[in-house]
Amino acid sequence: STAFALGFDATGNVRSWVTWNESTIGFAEETARNRCTQNSAARCAVVMLNGQFREAEFLAWAQGTNGGNLGRMRMAFLRTRTGR
Repeated sequence: STAFALGFDATGNVRSWVTWNESTIGFAEETARNRCTQNSAARCAVVMLNGQFREAEFLAWAQGTNGGNLGRMRMAFLRTRTGR
């Protein structure tokens, strides 16, 4: 099972963590969230599980960036996925 979590640091930079080959989907989700949160200013959101995008969690994360622009958050998310 795989999971992808997003967070942000105190300066607004995106933080992320990916897990893969975990024994269960629950463990993948928990591990990704906890590892991401260790490097984040707030609790991270798991926005993908086994390749399935979780729109509600992504929107909650993006809106939790203290009024962050959703377009900017979308671009930051895409950069974490493409490495650009």
